[in-house]
Amino acid sequence: MSAPPAAPAPINGRGLLAVLLAVGVVALVWQAFGLFGFGTDAHLIRVLAALGAALVCALVVVSRAGGAVRLFALLAALGGAAAAWWFVPGYNGAPSLAHAHEACAQIEAQLAVPLFEAPERGRAVRRACEAVKPHFPQLASATEERGREWEDAAHRAISQKWAALAGDDCAGVRDLLARQKEIDPTGRAGTDERLGWIKRARAASDGALNAVPLGDWAGFDRTAAKRKELVETFGGLRPFVVVSEDGWVNRSVRAALDAEPTARADRWAALEAQLLALNATQEEDARFATARLALFARAHETAQRAATKHIEAREYDAAFALARAHAVRWNATAALFGEAETKKLDKLRDACAVLARLAEIAGPPDEPAPPPREREVAPLPRERF
Repeated sequence: MSAPPAAPAPINGRGLLAVLLAVGVVALVWQAFGLFGFGTDAHLIRVLAALGAALVCALVVVSRAGGAVRLFALLAALGGAAAAWWFVPGYNGAPSLAHAHEACAQIEAQLAVPLFEAPERGRAVRRACEAVKPHFPQLASATEERGREWEDAAHRAISQKWAALAGDDCAGVRDLLARQKEIDPTGRAGTDERLGWIKRARAASDGALNAVPLGDWAGFDRTAAKRKELVETFGGLRPFVVVSEDGWVNRSVRAALDAEPTARADRWAALEAQLLALNATQEEDARFATARLALFARAHETAQRAATKHIEAREYDAAFALARAHAVRWNATAALFGEAETKKLDKLRDACAVLARLAEIAGPPDEPAPPPREREVAPLPRERF
């Protein structure tokens, strides 16, 4: 008869004890790293590597070797587990704890310099934190907290700088905007203080322009460079600067119209050309629309009166020539304000053209007949003596 199957080997008590000892060593190393500030973040690969290193030495510890050997093996188990826990990288690109700690140390070194003084460091620190945090959140938590304090201090510095800037300090604004772009890409830092600076900048710009006497076109151009620099530095001020320039030009044109109520139409044409030649912030063709419409209206009234005088004097060709030149000069300006304004030019020109044509057909007027000669009375006959 065949022999019965052998019974399974009994569990080796020493092997089980070695496994428990290795697990205890790994747990001790794990908590020790946490107590020393390295966090208790665990990864399966690191746990298995530390467990393997500890198990090899634990087998010696539970053996019948001498006491010194077993003590040395126990220390080796602790050291091997600690080394594996420190140097073995994780999975999915996770760095080792040693590499992560070194990255945090480098971040701490970056945080030693105020962010406002070195704004280019902001992105580098954020990238470094983002690389460590997903794999070692506990290790990175303290560094991340100090990083937030670092950024908060920079945000406070931004607010203080906006509050201290003068309204016409364009160089300071450019420097601050460049720093804020690096430090605070969202632009939320110092919002109230930035609005305060905008008010100061508007007041400074308006004050400089309003100090120029009305109609001083050269003075307008002298102050234009500062306004353009302000707009180029902070684009949000452009609408306010345009409104300010429009207001000054409108007041200047109104003063000129009131001062010269009987000026010829070419006076207003020359003034419009002067407006278009100004070094204005707004460069569109329709700039200074309100002032130019007022000039066109006055020039048209003047042209109508001049044409009427020619017609009353039966100078129809002269009236038509004036109306045609007036339409050519002002057509582009009138077109900016719609069909109703261009029709005014067409109406005056066409009316004068009809009268000139009718006068041409009728020919020159007949010369009036000379007045009748007075009847001469014959002298009385002479008397004889």
